Amino acid sequence: MARERVIFFAVIAVAVLVVATLLLWPRVQEKLDPKPLQAWVALEVPGDGVPRVGRVELDAGQPFRLHAVLEARDRHGETLYYTEAPALEIAGERIPPQRLRHWDRGETVRVLWFAVEGATPYLPLDEPDAEPSLEFEELFRADWPRAWSIPGQRERPFGLQRFHVRIEMSATETAMVPEERFKSWGAAELPQRWEDFPTAVVRLAGPLGPASSVFGLTQVEPPPQPAQPLLLSLAELYRRRLAFSRLLVLRDAVAAAGLRFDQLTWREIPLQGSGLAWGSGVAGGDLLRVGSRVVVLYRDAEGGAGGTLDPADLCFDYERGAVVVPLSEVFVGEGLVEHASLAG
Repeated sequence: MARERVIFFAVIAVAVLVVATLLLWPRVQEKLDPKPLQAWVALEVPGDGVPRVGRVELDAGQPFRLHAVLEARDRHGETLYYTEAPALEIAGERIPPQRLRHWDRGETVRVLWFAVEGATPYLPLDEPDAEPSLEFEELFRADWPRAWSIPGQRERPFGLQRFHVRIEMSATETAMVPEERFKSWGAAELPQRWEDFPTAVVRLAGPLGPASSVFGLTQVEPPPQPAQPLLLSLAELYRRRLAFSRLLVLRDAVAAAGLRFDQLTWREIPLQGSGLAWGSGVAGGDLLRVGSRVVVLYRDAEGGAGGTLDPADLCFDYERGAVVVPLSEVFVGEGLVEHASLAG
């Protein structure tokens, strides 16, 4: 009888231990799991093989992928990265493959993607010695997939895009509010982290490269006769690809053709019935102007006048932010415009 009582209480003790273990295991496991620290965005260009946190340069039409990354530290002090990226490079350092892992934990994760842009497409300055004050914002993209790895999203076929990700962790799928949220660099970090900020720059070929790469940036225009410090500030913002001004873009468009402004030959042509054929008389990257209004020719419009230059054709206009518009919206009427070829 005594032996049976011992066995009975032993079974009870084991059962209690099992139940306690089952109840406490999630908390124990939580303490054993690596502690998340920060989110990152890595960009992958096909053929390169190594997704990177930083800027990538792409030709128009070239695909890319975005990878969310969650950096964590385990109980031994080792850093690892939750991601679906096949490889990873951060700050020029290639992360060893054994430190990459897919999400394998019990918490529910939501991956939210954002675009980082200037708060306004156009910022005019009134004073010759003004100091440009740029603001940036994170725009949630509800139309993008909520996944660790997604195709690169394009607002337009060319231009500059910057990316931000937030990784939210919850105990259950039905939780309305996440228990923890981890963010990659965002609007606040961009001005200082501009060199390494996750960015895709998509360029058209030839002289259209500089002209097309500024789409997505704020245009900052100085007043007439700006002071030298303001010109230097604008040049630095343009170098960092935080903003652009019209003259700097046109300068680079001409330089991409191996020319200088003083080497351009301008000739007057009628916009309506010019007789200039695309590919011989005119080409993408050429300039048209009336007075101080200068645009960059983009392409022949569908339904245009049989492949010749006409008002329906498209141009890049930088009057109040970079836009693609028909020539008829810039040059009204049937007067003459001046044309400069960048073919040399």
